[in-house]
Amino acid sequence: MSHDKTPHIPLQAESCWAAGSRGVGVDEYLLHSFDKACLVDIIMEDPLPDSSFLWHDCMGAHAGRRLLHYVSKGVCAMDRVLSVTNHKGGVGKTTTAVNIAHAFAEAGKEVLLIDLDPQGSATLHLGIRNDGSGLLYAMQNAVALPVVSTGVERLALVPSGPVFAEARQRFSGVLATELLSRCFSRTEGPWDLAIVDCPPSLDMLTLNALRVSRHVVVPVEANRLVLGSLRQTVDTIASARKDNRALELLAIIVCRSHPRHRIHREVVSEIEKTFPGKMAPVIRESVALAEAPGFGLPVALHAPDSSGAADYRAVAQWLWAGLFSAQSRPGGRP
Repeated sequence: MSHDKTPHIPLQAESCWAAGSRGVGVDEYLLHSFDKACLVDIIMEDPLPDSSFLWHDCMGAHAGRRLLHYVSKGVCAMDRVLSVTNHKGGVGKTTTAVNIAHAFAEAGKEVLLIDLDPQGSATLHLGIRNDGSGLLYAMQNAVALPVVSTGVERLALVPSGPVFAEARQRFSGVLATELLSRCFSRTEGPWDLAIVDCPPSLDMLTLNALRVSRHVVVPVEANRLVLGSLRQTVDTIASARKDNRALELLAIIVCRSHPRHRIHREVVSEIEKTFPGKMAPVIRESVALAEAPGFGLPVALHAPDSSGAADYRAVAQWLWAGLFSAQSRPGGRP
């Protein structure tokens, strides 16, 4: 996911290449350094003569060179994929996904926003109408994601819509949670990071998002039920680590905040004690945030001087610092 013509090669890939050149233990580098789903996709896209090499016979320089080739293309580069999720609706999830995506783009980052919710709320928020059939086709056929222009500089979108709801009926079983991963590995672009807007549920679509993500961002409202909801989300992250060991909770964002209210202060204090280091800057209640979707714009384009725009810029800055901090501690945990 790098726009640099000479992308950075992770140290693990260099080590794997070196090990392959020596003819020893390349399988150990593969199994312990990279997400298994990505490696499966490598085989499916361009298999070696005997694809069983990955789990049993991964020896020699050829395997090391092949892995280096794929990593250099960005196939396994998941360090900057964020899923925005909460199984409850109405907590500011889509508002957060759209506005942090735009805040990153406004700061000069190339961003891909993936709308994985069949309601298509993120798509509509950006003034785009789409029935979701392109995304359904991509996942059904394991082809590149249908990326479209949003008209907003440096912000691209994978749109969704009501037809995409058929994914829940069409796909089932263990492989159903790998579909987005396969599409993602075939999607090339200049993006510095991708943000996935998940549906308000913990179904197979959300599990697909967690499969390709390194980080999870959870928007919440300041009420007495929030800790139970957060624990359920953390349990889902823990379960998803069976297939994506690098997955971690990056941030909790309190939306529609009223900092002067006692309940806000109490809930924020409880979150900080229960999830130390995970509290991002809060998003204050804002008329501009409520208005922006009706204009098909992120809040910073609709009302650039509003508190909502300022708050999401602060959150994006906080998240960006957290991304680099998380990359320095592989296999982080919430």
